[in-house]
Amino acid sequence: MTTGQTLRLRAALIDRINGLPYHHAIEKYHITGYEFYRAAQREQIGSILNQVNGKARERLEQMVANKAKRAELFRMEESFLHTQLDNILAGTQTSIVRGTGDHPENLEDMVYYALTKAHPELKSRDPARVVKGLRGLKRKYSNLRRHFRDIGIRFKAGGANENESSPVYHLLAFDRAFVRKYSTKKKHRPSLFDLNQPEHKHLHVWDFRLPVGYFDEEGIEDAIYHTLAAWYRKLGSKNRKTVLQALEKLRTFPAKLTKTLVKFNINGKRHESPLEWVFAYDRAYQRRFKDAGLFDLDEPLHAHWWELGFTKKLQLHRYRKDAESMERAIYHAMVEDNPVLASTDRDEVIAGMRALSPLQKYFERISLRSLVHRSKWDPAEETVRAFDRVWQSETGNRSLFDQAFDDYLEFYGKKNRRLVKKKAAA
Repeated sequence: MTTGQTLRLRAALIDRINGLPYHHAIEKYHITGYEFYRAAQREQIGSILNQVNGKARERLEQMVANKAKRAELFRMEESFLHTQLDNILAGTQTSIVRGTGDHPENLEDMVYYALTKAHPELKSRDPARVVKGLRGLKRKYSNLRRHFRDIGIRFKAGGANENESSPVYHLLAFDRAFVRKYSTKKKHRPSLFDLNQPEHKHLHVWDFRLPVGYFDEEGIEDAIYHTLAAWYRKLGSKNRKTVLQALEKLRTFPAKLTKTLVKFNINGKRHESPLEWVFAYDRAYQRRFKDAGLFDLDEPLHAHWWELGFTKKLQLHRYRKDAESMERAIYHAMVEDNPVLASTDRDEVIAGMRALSPLQKYFERISLRSLVHRSKWDPAEETVRAFDRVWQSETGNRSLFDQAFDDYLEFYGKKNRRLVKKKAAA
């Protein structure tokens, strides 16, 4: 690089630091965007510190120390950004000027310009009209990524680590430009993705193709919460009793709702189980309202997940992997229905258990039979043994099946096993 070129680049940097617009700086000194980009690196800026004074020197020192401050050198005027995009579409420019992506607002403004130029209805300041227009793009174009490339959006938007294969990032960039454009000092414009806005005034990122790993677990749970609350308004209530009543009335998941919910990978796995979605909803509910879980059996007001309306259609024994939770659910349901079973007096509990016969019908009545995995035991016997294990833990007593006692529980029969009514006296 000649001495003359070096002097021009330093002069362009100094003028830019002092407020000369970006495109004026490169035109005035007859330099390219790439040359300015190279000159604006930390080492080059540091080399001209001794040539400036006052506020300009103070700003320059901040730029040497702070990458975000240095990015301000690349904030470009809208007219210059629009010209870049027009040139790309015309074929006279192959890519954006080096350094354009160093300031995120540049890319946001370019995305906004590209989309509003191709779809004038998106220029509206009315969020409802803009949301309607963006939803329309999804219906009109089966491949949004390809459409965005066709209208000049051929760059990553929002950060170098983001996946440009998903149109979501470009829509988020459009949204940030929209918010900046129509916000004032007195009134901030809500995001088009603000889920607290009315349904017709906001978008869902999950309505578009999302890259793998876009959401963390809490993000997935919050999305499921919002989706369910939008379909069933009472599930969005902050009143615990109202939410529990709504859960009890939940009988089915419409096909359109299911199509949305299956997009979410809970714990890294794709689920098509309403129960998993309700569990995720519950975790989001707890965070949102700082309340205990809706299925917390220690709470006075709680729901039984095994009694939800849609569970009859599920193979609930898959949830038996958490044996402790399953056994506590069985114990809780039986004690809640028949309090005498919580007694510490084993004779009372044994008598109470025998009084429940026939057990198969009893467990069916309290929605427990479907919980039990059919193994070598009869479902009724396995359920009673599960109850017994928790009862021992709760009361400190020995097993109800312990034959060292004068009376104990015992099953007989090969099929549909039943409790022996009373042990005969010796």
